[in-house]
Amino acid sequence: MPAAFRLDPASPLRPQAARQGAALLREAAAALRAEPADPEGVHRARVLLKRFRALLELAQPALARGAAARERAWIRRQARLLAPARDAQARRECLARLGRRAPAAARLALERLAPPAAAPQAPRARVARALERRAAAWPRRFAGRLRRRDLRARMERSLRRARRALAAACADPSAERLHRLRRRVKGLSLQGQWAPGLAPRDAPPRGRLGALARLLGEEHDLELLLPWLSAGARAAALDAAQEAELRIRALRRRDRLRERALEEARRLLRPRRGAGRR
Repeated sequence: MPAAFRLDPASPLRPQAARQGAALLREAAAALRAEPADPEGVHRARVLLKRFRALLELAQPALARGAAARERAWIRRQARLLAPARDAQARRECLARLGRRAPAAARLALERLAPPAAAPQAPRARVARALERRAAAWPRRFAGRLRRRDLRARMERSLRRARRALAAACADPSAERLHRLRRRVKGLSLQGQWAPGLAPRDAPPRGRLGALARLLGEEHDLELLLPWLSAGARAAALDAAQEAELRIRALRRRDRLRERALEEARRLLRPRRGAGRR
């Protein structure tokens, strides 16, 4: 995370959170406007929205009553508008990874399956306008002080939620529970970037949390790819054998990623004896 998007515990926290949150939303809007035909702008905007959500979670004790829930609902609406462009890009990346070690015939099939890279323009412009309006309104959401102990308490809460999500995913490794685990892990990692010196003593290293979130993200993308494959295969005029080979490759890759991700999550999120606050 750029240095500008980091809270300094030695300085008043509320004005930092207000100023940096607004700047982050403006940067997300600029990413959507900069390269209208480039899917990288959508990716960048989504990354910044996730960072904003992490800040929102940390700043909630200082926000007006009900403001955090309204902001979360607003973030979900913007993410849904950007989802088609993001999903198309994720399919391209999944198909490229599946094709790296595939036979020549399978690689040709993957090339024919790849969706277009360009993102629809109307949702991007709409989200960019919404981001700019929200940036102007964000500082007015604050109603109280934001203290160091608030940030610590919020990160401790996020760590507990990540551990509960892990327990649920281990009991039933469904796509939904693994996706929830990914959100919790990613949120904890981003909160640690906002306030690196205030994380709980037994919080996992941010770098390893980020790597775990990427593993879970690839697993989730493959899960979304599987139901799309049949329709995509028909549109690309693939035969049944080609479609079956691609599906088998995707399933095997997804299952390996699930196993690796859960093993790493158990190592990272296991409570350590004697750990407390820093």
